[in-house]
Amino acid sequence: MTTEDRITPAGPYSLARSAATGGCPTRRLARGALVLALDADGGPAIAAVSQAADGALLVRLDGPDPASAMDLLRRCLAVDVDPTPFYEMVRDDPVLGPGTRRLRGMRPLPLMSAAHALLRGVAGQLVRQSDARRIEFAAVRAVGRAHGGLHLPLRTGELRRVTVPMLQSAGMARRRAEALVRAVRATVPDGLAALPTGAVVARLCAQPGIGPWTAGVVCTLGLGRLDHGVVGDLGLVRHMSHAEGRLVEADETAALLDRYAPFQALAAMYLIAGSPAARIHAPPAEVARAARRA
Repeated sequence: MTTEDRITPAGPYSLARSAATGGCPTRRLARGALVLALDADGGPAIAAVSQAADGALLVRLDGPDPASAMDLLRRCLAVDVDPTPFYEMVRDDPVLGPGTRRLRGMRPLPLMSAAHALLRGVAGQLVRQSDARRIEFAAVRAVGRAHGGLHLPLRTGELRRVTVPMLQSAGMARRRAEALVRAVRATVPDGLAALPTGAVVARLCAQPGIGPWTAGVVCTLGLGRLDHGVVGDLGLVRHMSHAEGRLVEADETAALLDRYAPFQALAAMYLIAGSPAARIHAPPAEVARAARRA
């Protein structure tokens, strides 16, 4: 069944900026339209979304249960999350103010699958984004469900079929692969949505090889929450190292993000995308030395 709809997002919204976050097996951005595979309660669906000149989102949805698919789509597009209070909080902030004005309307678009976000969070640890995406795509193709030329986000049961040799063949280090296999069995990602964010982070970080950065990926992209950012992200470390002229430890970035509670995930996104120092392709120690020389 095909339906069309028009969605007015809460607060400033830029589909192009929000969707331009790298490759994903569950969605693609082409010629201004974002196409998503949705694992809705009433059955899989495909949605094509574009943005009109007045800011509204134009939706064409194909699936057996349009109501459940539309509800899931709204959560995947984060259209009901109004970032206006965050913008007001950082309006005069010398660090985040300029970036939020330049990138206004950008917001994280969740997968709404904690299991899939856990895969992405472990695959992305200390590797190039291209390598992380290759690992993610390989795992999804091996155990996931194809639909409409894309793949549906992985469920816990599907991620449990991923093996260490399978991940190694895609380029993941053995210890990291073992950590993922253990974590998906110990944490039951599909059940994390019932827990408060602090408990989610604690449960994930109790697993060997899982830290606050991966927990931030799960909270933001898996559960659609904004109150825990990607603590320890290399871009944040570079930003702080440049600002302070010293090598900053990864866990120090938590205090930086906590200044912007309860919008830590938004703060991290805008800092990484909007800070020139965060995008320098150099080790943080070298960034700190360059800042001291300057």
